[in-house]
Amino acid sequence: MGARLGDGAACRSQPMATWQFLLVLLAGFTWHATDGFKVICSSYLIQVQVGSQVVLECQVTPVLQMKMKEIRWTKEGALVHLYRFGQDENDQQDASFQGRTHLFSKNFAQGNVSLLLQNVHLLDRGIFNCFVEFESNLNHDSSVKLGVLSLGELPSVNLLEYTEDGVRLVCDSQRWYPQPTVVWRLGHGGEVSRQPVTTSEQNAKSFFSVKSIVEVTTHSGSDYQCLITGADAKQSVSTNFHVPDEFFPRTSKWMGGFVVIFLAVVASLVGLGLLNRWLQRHIRDLEKRPTSSEYQRLQMKQEALKKELDTLHDELGRIRILPTAGMDRIRNAAVAVTLDPNTAHPMLQVSPDLVTVRCVKGRAITSVDGGVSEPVLSVMGKPPLRDEEGITSGRCYWVVEVGSNSEWDLGVASNDAEKRARTTLRPEGGVWSIGCHQKVFRVNDANSKQISIHPATQEKIQMIGVYLDYGEGKVLFCDDSTGSHLHSFSDCTFKGGLLPFFNVSASGNALTICPVVHVA
Repeated sequence: MGARLGDGAACRSQPMATWQFLLVLLAGFTWHATDGFKVICSSYLIQVQVGSQVVLECQVTPVLQMKMKEIRWTKEGALVHLYRFGQDENDQQDASFQGRTHLFSKNFAQGNVSLLLQNVHLLDRGIFNCFVEFESNLNHDSSVKLGVLSLGELPSVNLLEYTEDGVRLVCDSQRWYPQPTVVWRLGHGGEVSRQPVTTSEQNAKSFFSVKSIVEVTTHSGSDYQCLITGADAKQSVSTNFHVPDEFFPRTSKWMGGFVVIFLAVVASLVGLGLLNRWLQRHIRDLEKRPTSSEYQRLQMKQEALKKELDTLHDELGRIRILPTAGMDRIRNAAVAVTLDPNTAHPMLQVSPDLVTVRCVKGRAITSVDGGVSEPVLSVMGKPPLRDEEGITSGRCYWVVEVGSNSEWDLGVASNDAEKRARTTLRPEGGVWSIGCHQKVFRVNDANSKQISIHPATQEKIQMIGVYLDYGEGKVLFCDDSTGSHLHSFSDCTFKGGLLPFFNVSASGNALTICPVVHVA
C-alpha cells in the first residue's frame, strides 16, 4: 500500500535513490524490453487516501546516454503529463489533472521518469501508462495501477424513534470509498443482540454514504458504539452514544392495580358469595388513592423533574467533543499559515515572523444586527505553496491563539473580500467566520445565532482551530485544546480562491498563529 503523505499538507515527495529503486525491482516489478532498454513500473497495486499525494515510480534501465525525446503519462486514453523536447507540454492535458502533476527532471539522467500526483481524487483510481521515447526513436511503455481510498466522516448517532420495548438508534456517515462495514457494540465491548439494518448509497462522485438502524432495549444497557470500518480493515471511525434510562419505556406503576381489578371481575363470575369480598377489597383500593391536594403535589413534583431533565439535556448538548479519530484526521490537514502584511490595516502591527498581529491604535469592533460590518482591523493570511488566488482545492487546518482577547473574528474569506471598501462578515459577503464579542461567541451569518458553550469551558477556550475542506464546501471551527466542536458551515459554494481571515480588536490584545503537531 502507498504511504499516506499527509492529507491537505502541501509537501513535495522526493524520488528514491536509483540503487534503492533497483533493489525494489527484484521484489516484483513488471517490465517490457525493446531494442535493448526497459521501462519498469511497479506490478503491485498502490493505494493512497483521497487528498494526499503519491509518486508513481517508473524507471528506465539501463541508463542510456541518449537524450529522452518524449515522456508521456496517460490514464485510459487521457493525457496526464507530457514532457517533450526538454520541457513540459501540457496544453492538451486532461482538465482533471491540471496543476496536480510533476516530473523529476533533475533525475532523468539516472533514468527516473516517475510521476508525482498531488491532491489525489477518487476518480484518479485506475491504470496509468508511462511511455518513453529516445531521440533515436527507441521507445517502450509500462503500466502501474493506482487504488484510492477515502476514510469517511465521523458517524453521527441519534435516537430515531421509540418501539414497543425499547428505542431505535440510527448511525450515518458519508464520503467513504470503497463501501465500508458497520458494527454496533455495547459499552462493555460485546455486540448488540438484535441484527441492525444497514443500507448504503453511492453518489455521483462515487463516494458511499452508509446508514445503520438498530433496536435496543433497557436489558442491553445504556452505552452503545457505532463502529465503521473501511474495506481494507485498517482504518475505522466510531462514535459513542448514551441512552438515559428515562428514554426506555417502563411498565406503569398502576398496572398492578389494574390486574387486581381484572382478577376481581373474573372472580365475581364464580359466584355471588365472592361478590361482597371483591367489593370490600375494591373500596379499600379506592381509599388508598391520593386526595386532590396530594395529586397536585405529585403533579408539581413531576413538572420539576421534567424541567431538571430538560436542563441536563441542554447541558449535555453543549458538550460536543469530536472523537479522537476525527481530530487526528483534521490535524493531519495542517498547513503553515502566515500573515500577509500587504493586506493589513494601517492600524495593525504584524510581527517580523508573520505569525502575530495586534492593534497599536484604532477603534473597537462593532456588532451590527448580530454581524460585524466594516472589519477595518482585519488582515489576510497566506498558506504555503498555493496559487496567488488562494486555496482552491484540498483540505487545510490552522490554529490561532486568542488568549484573553475578548473581541475577534476568525475564518476564511474570498481573495477579493479585502479589496472591497466595505466587507460584511457573512457568507453572502464572501466571509465564513465566527467571532467573540463582549465575551459571547456568535456565528457571523444572517441569523447571527449565539454558539452554545458550557459556562465551565467557555473561559478556558484559548486555541481556535479552523478547518477548511474546499471540495466539500465545509468550514469547521473547534477548540484545538479539548477537541470541542464550536460550529460548521456546510454545503458552501466557494467561487475562486480562499484566504485565512483575521479580525482583531482595538484593545491591543494579539492573535497568534500556532504550529500544529501532525499525527502519524
